[in-house]
Amino acid sequence: MSSPPASDGASQAAEAITNKTQTKDVGPSFELPSELPTLPSFTGRSGDPLYDSLSAAVSATNAALAQVEEKTGAASSTVLSRMRSVGNQSGHIFRDGFVLYERRGQYGPQLVAGSALLFGGIVGLRRGRIPGALVGSAAGIGAYVNVYGIDGFAFDGKKVQ
Repeated sequence: MSSPPASDGASQAAEAITNKTQTKDVGPSFELPSELPTLPSFTGRSGDPLYDSLSAAVSATNAALAQVEEKTGAASSTVLSRMRSVGNQSGHIFRDGFVLYERRGQYGPQLVAGSALLFGGIVGLRRGRIPGALVGSAAGIGAYVNVYGIDGFAFDGKKVQ
């Protein structure tokens, strides 16, 4: 396979590349063995390496889960006992508050004046006299309506006399 003489350098380089690709060595040839190795069979009995490693992994996982369950059980029982005691104490507070709410008509003037002064005073200190007076009067009206109700309308179905 003789090529004509090249007159320029570019054609010589192209010819060298084609010659090189035609004679390129790809390395040693790879042949498959005539017989493939067989994998050991899984027997599922003690003494089998796969069985033993799986058994050890399951045992370690079970131990870790048991520890987590023990810790969360102890923590949740502590929280639950605290919640029971807080629930019992708050039950007494809510019952006493409900009794006081039912007797609100006995302390009507004090509730109305106290609400007006409290809310009006807070807003008056923060925003000034006029906003404080407006909020105080709105709080007083709201407390009056809550304590005495409006003719023909009561929030809880009962009108205080």
